[in-house]
Amino acid sequence: MEKIATLKKILISLSILLLYGALSFAQSEATVNYYQADSILHKILKKYNAYFSYNKPVEFYFEGKEFTTGHFPVPNQYDTANIKCTITSLNNKDELIHLETSEVTVKYHAYNLFSEDASSSTYYNDSVPKRKNKDLLQFPYMYLPYKALQLLLENKNSLHCIKSKIINILGFNDKSGNKYYLYADSKNQEIKKIERLEHDEIYGDVVQEIIYSNYKTIKGLPIPSQILHKKNNFPQRVFNYKSLNINPTIDTILIKKYDPLYFSSQILEQTQTAYELDTIAPGLYILKLKLLNNKVLVAEYKDFLSIIEAPQNLETGRSIIKYLNEKFPTKKIKYCFVSHHHPDHAGAITAFMENNSTIISTNKSINFFKTISKGKSTRILNNNDLVISNKVSYHIIDADSNKTFFSKEYPLKVYERGKSTFHTNEYLFFYFPVQKILFVGDLVYFSATGVIPQSKRAYSLFKLITEENILVNRIYTSFPLNGVKEYGTFEDLKAALKQNYPEINSKITTNGIITAH
Repeated sequence: MEKIATLKKILISLSILLLYGALSFAQSEATVNYYQADSILHKILKKYNAYFSYNKPVEFYFEGKEFTTGHFPVPNQYDTANIKCTITSLNNKDELIHLETSEVTVKYHAYNLFSEDASSSTYYNDSVPKRKNKDLLQFPYMYLPYKALQLLLENKNSLHCIKSKIINILGFNDKSGNKYYLYADSKNQEIKKIERLEHDEIYGDVVQEIIYSNYKTIKGLPIPSQILHKKNNFPQRVFNYKSLNINPTIDTILIKKYDPLYFSSQILEQTQTAYELDTIAPGLYILKLKLLNNKVLVAEYKDFLSIIEAPQNLETGRSIIKYLNEKFPTKKIKYCFVSHHHPDHAGAITAFMENNSTIISTNKSINFFKTISKGKSTRILNNNDLVISNKVSYHIIDADSNKTFFSKEYPLKVYERGKSTFHTNEYLFFYFPVQKILFVGDLVYFSATGVIPQSKRAYSLFKLITEENILVNRIYTSFPLNGVKEYGTFEDLKAALKQNYPEINSKITTNGIITAH
């Protein structure tokens, strides 16, 4: 027995030694990799050393295109705008970026110019300084490759590498945990790309990257002739180098005005309750998303709920589902209707797909929803594991058609009239004939302070009402929540259209003369 016990002790000791040896080997491998990465970094720094040794402000001027993907008629459509970019390195640490773009597409992407930077101005021809808080450092501030190096140096303790004969890749994490990879040519040390893995509210985990190409050495500085900014493999901006100015005049007023700390101090703290559920008729409710300036219509039936519109993002959708489950604990959200594909109406659609709600929308919108929910992207970064069953049902409302749902209780009639809206090519209107309530997305604005003249979008609503002889007492919208009446009437709609369409009071339709609704 003693021999067996001794043998066991020997075996245990050997196991511990082997495990320790394996761990030591793993630790040494990690250490070797770190020093290899550091060696690569020093070679790259020699290439870009001139940037760090300049003791005067340097101004870089680029021109190019911005690709806008805002509120367009069909999913994934984009437009381009001419853009000018002036990057001023103030003192090798702080940087001022000035962007000017053509006014042609302002209405599509006013909020998109610095979509990566929540504290930036949403207007054009403004300058925005680099954030002082490194945790909030945003991607456009690395349009010059030496800024990517600067960020790496500030986070050198997380450095690691992948070596190859063509490209060396240096990986690191910033103080917020964001993951970056810097790609450099193994022979001439030119930085070819910086990329960051990040979470997107619509698409899930995506890669954002800046690609530098066709370097020129000007006044000792290696400058990429072209800069391409991409996100989720889609171009955001492309710039071509134009000129360099040493010791430029700097507008210090702009630096103070758009300092992120100053900007954030001007924002009032939000203290209001996130949701408010108002009854508008027996079984019909308006859910107000008070922090998001959106509204959703909730319809309660005997055994289930239906919802119209799914705004913002996955987390908003999950929050809405949780809220309604608490309000109606015995009734599941069985149906989710969406008027059109824009994110302020459909951004949360994946939450309702995850909930196994039947999705009702138009053909292209349904295809778009399937793409963003079942594509290659994942949602690991934001701990938003998205699991969507293959059993999710979809119902398409064809172009220029209508369909009635829930006729056994109180019916909902859905009309597709996208081509008439001048907003999106496919668009749904929702009408409850028993309650004489019409629910539309964002086609009309019933101002709380008076009549605001409106045109094509609102006219499409008037056209639907008159051509289909719809009897309507109240018209509700899903956007916006603030600055508008609780609802509008047909008379309010006519008043808003009167300036641009003076003939509407005697409008003749295929169904005769409409005099009142």
